[in-house]
Amino acid sequence: MSELVMAPDGAVAMLEGLLARGAASRLHYLSASNVTLAVLVLASPCGEIVDEQLVLAQADPLGDLILATGFAVSAVWYSYENKLLGSGAVTDEAGTGPFKVPGLTGTRLLAGGRLKLGTTALS
Repeated sequence: MSELVMAPDGAVAMLEGLLARGAASRLHYLSASNVTLAVLVLASPCGEIVDEQLVLAQADPLGDLILATGFAVSAVWYSYENKLLGSGAVTDEAGTGPFKVPGLTGTRLLAGGRLKLGTTALS
């Protein structure tokens, strides 16, 4: 079986679909034991397409409340209608994961703090 290779226009069309479905969506940042550490509400629209990548934008520029203390290892992206849009690893800004935690070395979140969306470009 061969692998589907997307042409640039096809890839952008897929990102446009995510952009449309992602309005007022949210990212759940999870620990290794699947505890929800924070829920980030995305803007509407949820971002923009830049250089054939979807760059997400948070609704609250001050960040969303961190609910529990722990190390974020993954994020799950849900639409406003609670449909799964995607998931991926969480890393600090130096890491290679699709979801980044800005301003930290590592991904430890402290309850009561605020979490801003780091550089997030999905392709």
